[in-house]
Amino acid sequence: MVNSRISTDAYEQVVIAGTGDVTAIRLSSDAGDIFIFNVYNDCTHSLVLDAIRQTAMELHAKYENPQMIWAGDFNRHHEWWDKPTDHHLFTPRAREDAQLLIDLVSDFGLEMALEPGVPTLEHMVTKNEYRVDNVFVSADLIDRVLVCEVHPGETPAGADHYPIDTILDLSTDLAEERRTRNFRTVDWKEFNEELSSRLPAAGIPADIHTADDIDTTVTVLTSLLQGIIQDTIKESGTAPYNRRWWNAELEALRKECTRTKRASHSLRGIASPIHEEARRVSAVYKRRLEETKSKHWEDFLEDLDPQELWIANKYMSGTGSDGGKVRIPALKFNMPDGSQKEATSNEEKGHMLADMFFPKRPADFQATEPDSYPDPVPHLFITTTDRTAKVLARLKPFKHPCPHSN
Repeated sequence: MVNSRISTDAYEQVVIAGTGDVTAIRLSSDAGDIFIFNVYNDCTHSLVLDAIRQTAMELHAKYENPQMIWAGDFNRHHEWWDKPTDHHLFTPRAREDAQLLIDLVSDFGLEMALEPGVPTLEHMVTKNEYRVDNVFVSADLIDRVLVCEVHPGETPAGADHYPIDTILDLSTDLAEERRTRNFRTVDWKEFNEELSSRLPAAGIPADIHTADDIDTTVTVLTSLLQGIIQDTIKESGTAPYNRRWWNAELEALRKECTRTKRASHSLRGIASPIHEEARRVSAVYKRRLEETKSKHWEDFLEDLDPQELWIANKYMSGTGSDGGKVRIPALKFNMPDGSQKEATSNEEKGHMLADMFFPKRPADFQATEPDSYPDPVPHLFITTTDRTAKVLARLKPFKHPCPHSN
């Protein structure tokens, strides 16, 4: 999942043929194009490593000196990264499988960023620790790695792999932050009082007789409302990572779970009641997570009105998502001369879609006047104050009218 604070122009997906166990993106940065691979390698075969090799070869053929980061669960054991005391892991078959990974890393000039001997997984039953995850970085990028470390105490409830925190000294283009007004916290009594105090001096025509009078009134009212909104309603930053089901109880359990896991891990091999407490708190935290999310979903369904049923249907019938930023993939289109062009940036995609949906008028186009026009339909719609009030009452509260409104 790519952080939504990064501009969608700064990255694109790299297609990995032949496997669904590897995902990759190309990230534009001050160090050039960096290709980040998220890897799961099955412990029974090396098909994923073959796919990585093929993709890396294609990238080297297309780009000049591409920088790479390979991170994930490689499921390989070797003295170079496992604890030297784990002799039972270094079987002839394990060495042979690990050598394929070592050769792959060496052929493309990557180095191991995670310190050797640091375990990344705790077996759910035996509680033994193993090193199955790794982080490999191109040699030209290794000096930019500021942090690459494991955090056993931050392991999510129910997981056995430890989180790995990798930080590099890089810069890239960020998305423009869109700030909106938080209408859910408005004191509408205060807002209406402010509107009433400003209306007399706004210059609204007393009587409306012409189209110009309507235009003037709408312009003045819009300007007046926008001014009051800016003065009285606070801005709220975008927070797409917010979990609406999160609450104070879960936050307290998360902190307690982290505290006990860290304490338990620091006392590994030593008899202490903290180990049982860590398991208990983790189980409670996991159970409450599931219960809270389930309750939030049920409340959402119960509070739906008929016009919002399509939202629930979209959630239930749509494919799973990691919650990442939605972006249009690269688009290919045919040029007039028969060649094919690819649009990768947002600007190029916008121009391409605009040309497709709104083609230019042909140079030899000639408009022809019809012989006759049908009789106009008589205007039967009469606008009244009551009718306008009913339409306004049906509007959804907090509905955003357009992307650029306040």
